[in-house]
Amino acid sequence: MPDGRGLALFVSGDNLRKGAALNTIQIAELLTADL
Repeated sequence: MPDGRGLALFVSGDNLRKGAALNTIQIAELLTADL
């Protein structure tokens, strides 16, 4: 692996996890707003 490749993959994977967590929070907020 060229230098930096693994780090870029790690960072993008971390962003995916944060994006999924944020999505979950936003969905929960939408659901509670409807109640």
